[in-house]
Amino acid sequence: MATKIFLPRLGESIEEAIIERWVKKVGDPVALGDVIAELETAKATMELESPAKGILLAVIPQVGQTIQLGDLVAIVGNEGENWQGEVEPTGAGLPNNATQPPAVEAQIEEPIRGKNLASSEAKRVNISPNARRIAQELGVDWTGIPLPEGVRRITSEMIQDFARKNGMQGKNEMAGVVIPLTKIQSITARRMLQSAQTIPQFSVSMDMPAGRLLDVAKEQKTKSGSKVTVTAVLVKKIAEALSQHKRMNARYDAEKDAIFAFDTINIAVATATPMGLFVPVIHDANALSLAEIGERLAGLVDAAKAGGLKLEDATGATFTVSNLGMMQVTSFTPIIDPGQSAIMGVGNIREVVERDADGNFAPRMVINLTVTADHRVLDGMAVAEFLATLRNLLENM
Repeated sequence: MATKIFLPRLGESIEEAIIERWVKKVGDPVALGDVIAELETAKATMELESPAKGILLAVIPQVGQTIQLGDLVAIVGNEGENWQGEVEPTGAGLPNNATQPPAVEAQIEEPIRGKNLASSEAKRVNISPNARRIAQELGVDWTGIPLPEGVRRITSEMIQDFARKNGMQGKNEMAGVVIPLTKIQSITARRMLQSAQTIPQFSVSMDMPAGRLLDVAKEQKTKSGSKVTVTAVLVKKIAEALSQHKRMNARYDAEKDAIFAFDTINIAVATATPMGLFVPVIHDANALSLAEIGERLAGLVDAAKAGGLKLEDATGATFTVSNLGMMQVTSFTPIIDPGQSAIMGVGNIREVVERDADGNFAPRMVINLTVTADHRVLDGMAVAEFLATLRNLLENM
């Protein structure tokens, strides 16, 4: 009996992935635990292993296609096995080396009755209502879209790709240039939309003394091989503050209508790369020395920029830090990553003139830290108290 391979849960808050590469091809022998595909998610590139041995009878999604948690990905079984009947009763007619799922899917689709398709083909090719709507908006004659061999379904991605290649634009649209998102940017966009729509968010901002922060970072740089940066020092002190404020290191559990406080403090550091935004995670940050945090942070950032983050390097975050200070940004309001209760935006270190204890004007270095929080877990006073604790830690290093 053929084994159906579905997209498993890849980690906390990862609900979808993109097929980056098929490591095995249809007809290849597969052993238990063999990597059959490489997947790209919003957090890292991951490997999909086979839960069974046999012959790879079919691969369902194409390279570049987005798949959801629980979607059918591949079929492994005995050579020559009639797997179509087991997967989808209406799938008869697909070849054994099929690279596409049966045309009939969960969503309602409309058969194409186009002039450019033979009648026998028209009966076997489908278009989803969403793809039809996009085609109408863009002015695309979907009956004339050439289909790859074996493909019997027109998707919205095909419509959009055809429109881009042919310079088409929707009705009443202004002329312009379409800038396609990278895979990671597209996933990030959807996750941030989910965050904005489902999490009641508010922000609290506070200027912090940065004199000691700079001094400690400079002191560490004089040590041979030290990779401690201002961000590393901040991560260390944030971890210490989180250990005193449990709700900052938590998430809202909608099913139980309760707050789930994490036992560990795992701090993600948002990292910009040419592919998009990655968030490598420093696990057990509160248990690490400053030097260890600096070493791990440097290695994770390098891996993110090279596209080499592992699953364990990009999952399990309980709090996120996003630093734009190096771009001379004074302050900004970040958006919470779903699955956490707060995120911190770090601005640049700047000099200000303020009155000292004696009433005289004197220069000092400050840094703005802004926390965006989930109002179901935290209120303004709780966030302000957390920032006050962090301020005291930064002042007394």
